[in-house]
Amino acid sequence: MDLARFDRVVRASFTHRRKLLVNNLVPDICQTGEQMSGYLDKIGARPDCRAEQVTIDQFIKLTELLVV
Repeated sequence: MDLARFDRVVRASFTHRRKLLVNNLVPDICQTGEQMSGYLDKIGARPDCRAEQVTIDQFIKLTELLVV
């Protein structure tokens, strides 16, 4: 796993704590909300989740799915 990519994804995820994760990562990390929702589904997270609801393992999987 690329730690720099992981750090970028996690930092972007927690930029605005009360926002949905999708809104924190689009467009800087992922181009569209629909694409991001698909990635969340693949890691087993709800499309309306917030960053604090995602586990470390899910963040690792998400980082691996994203092209940052």
